[in-house]
Amino acid sequence: NLREFRLQARNGNAAGVIGNVSSLSTLQKLTYLRMDCVSSVEGNVLSLAELPSLSLMDLRNCSNISGDVQDIEPHHFPSLKILKIEATGIYGRPGTQLMSINDASVLFAAWRRVISQPRPLSTIEGGKLPWAELDKSSPDYYEPGRWTVFARHPPFTAAMIRVGQRFGYRWRNKSGQACDVCWLDPEPSSDDVDHETYWVSLYQLERAQLRSIYKGHNRPPSQEEWQQIARI
Repeated sequence: NLREFRLQARNGNAAGVIGNVSSLSTLQKLTYLRMDCVSSVEGNVLSLAELPSLSLMDLRNCSNISGDVQDIEPHHFPSLKILKIEATGIYGRPGTQLMSINDASVLFAAWRRVISQPRPLSTIEGGKLPWAELDKSSPDYYEPGRWTVFARHPPFTAAMIRVGQRFGYRWRNKSGQACDVCWLDPEPSSDDVDHETYWVSLYQLERAQLRSIYKGHNRPPSQEEWQQIARI
């Protein structure tokens, strides 16, 4: 029974290979799956969710492979340790476009479940935590103005953050000016092993946040609020 499956193409068509990713769901011993630049293969990634041995899934530039991170349940992908879903049709992939500011909390809560128990992931996208952007067609989006410096652009990129074993997310602009963290986990108790490490890291994070023009905001401000903050 096949244990490793690798497929790579330069022009989107891997030597005439076409089909549905669900055809791999019968490979019960599959541990390594990697596909790159394969637009000729389609299907929902969740069709592989019951594979008992899959520990690495690396899907890149596979635009016709779909799915939703929010649909991944705790019992799915029971052995998965490394997950990369860059430039696919999967909602929740790095750079996912959000239609609402409120969508961020739902998406990152889903990622928190995926990252944690019962099989915590050791690597996501080469060690980077998930991130998303507010879509320009969103009713929450507004243009900063042609002459606005990057440091004062609205914080329309949301990214997960980890302090110790505690996860959250925060909005920021492309120059790093960030809103306050929206925590997904409670603070660790004084009995936790990494309690002291957590507080040191949190202190450094909060100290750096003092310089942000978006301190005191845990989500992107409205256009009127932003104009006051950026002094437009």
